[in-house]
Amino acid sequence: MRVRTLLVAALIAAGASRAAAAGAGARAEVVAGVGGTTAVEGEPGDGGASLSLSLLWPLEDHFRFGLMGFADDLGERRGRLVAPGGVDLGPVAEVHRAAIGAAWRMEAHLPSVGAYDSFVAATWGAYRVTDDVRGATTQTLDAAGFGLGFGLARRVAGAHGAGITLRYQQLSRGAAQRYLSAAVEWRWHRRATE
Repeated sequence: MRVRTLLVAALIAAGASRAAAAGAGARAEVVAGVGGTTAVEGEPGDGGASLSLSLLWPLEDHFRFGLMGFADDLGERRGRLVAPGGVDLGPVAEVHRAAIGAAWRMEAHLPSVGAYDSFVAATWGAYRVTDDVRGATTQTLDAAGFGLGFGLARRVAGAHGAGITLRYQQLSRGAAQRYLSAAVEWRWHRRATE
């Protein structure tokens, strides 16, 4: 219930900030990331895929702020399926863990060097960590989380850019309180004149 309330509040605030930015002629930058997770605390903790989508509006020359949605696979523990006669039937998934959520995202961009743009990103938001066994949920935990990372992006063509990010995630509670995520990001920033 608390996560749902936080998400609704985040969406309302994002809509309000979008309206304010639109009045100033600013357009959101869309950032889509695909990558993976690693160094996950707890078991299962072998990591997996990571997806994210962000909308960021410029605050000042070197700062951007917005909302980020994400889905992080934190790992899967495998066991052996054994028949009643002791015959090993092969590997089977025992527990799978994943985190989804929404967060505020703030980026501080350093001065560009040629076509390259480096930045530091901080996130804060609501995480839902779910354990399941072959799709049947066994445990769900809602937690607040903080992320801190850095990235490097390169302008590719016009309003498009591509880059990489590495982010450390810290959750307030649960079995998987810390993990790293790395992603390749595609950035698209439509200028007010487009």
